[in-house]
Amino acid sequence: MKKKIGFVIAGIIIVLFIFWYAHIAKANIIYDKSIDTSDYRSTDSFIDEKISQEFRTDEESIDGISVKSRITGEPYNVMVSYSLADTESGEIVARGTENAANIANSKFHKFEFADKVEGTKGKRFNFILEVFGEDNENHIAFCYEDKTEMSTRLTINDTVQDGTLILKTITNRFDIETFVVLLLFIAYIIVFMKFLYKLFK
Repeated sequence: MKKKIGFVIAGIIIVLFIFWYAHIAKANIIYDKSIDTSDYRSTDSFIDEKISQEFRTDEESIDGISVKSRITGEPYNVMVSYSLADTESGEIVARGTENAANIANSKFHKFEFADKVEGTKGKRFNFILEVFGEDNENHIAFCYEDKTEMSTRLTINDTVQDGTLILKTITNRFDIETFVVLLLFIAYIIVFMKFLYKLFK
């Protein structure tokens, strides 16, 4: 009896751990991930630029936006102002600033929102990046692909551009896919270990 209770308790602990682990920062891309990264273009032909990427999301909420960036020099005096606007109403629903010195070269950088933006599913948004304090030796560029993906529009310095920013929306939430995959994996390990135990007993 005690052995069965022990198994039940162990099972509950495992499920609770998997449930906790499955709360992740879910990334949803708006670009074509099959494109080779060497084919990405960058926005570094401008100084103190303004970039606006329009997109549609199927997530219920958004906690931040991750964009792939390229850094030149040491941009300690370069600031990036970012905001998220509801395309239909024009309302700014999130905003913030980031020192470009905190952004790693050729990596995705998460522009975090102070508060979770709720009720986003099915809506269109503009993610706006404005850069200040650049010079020819110290500046930041944002990566984009040449193709305009469905339900997107890229604008650079008020000019519509053929392309799509290398951008992901980030949502902190429970992910059922992660939960199921990890649960099945652990179940497989347990069954396999029991099989080995019986085999060599």
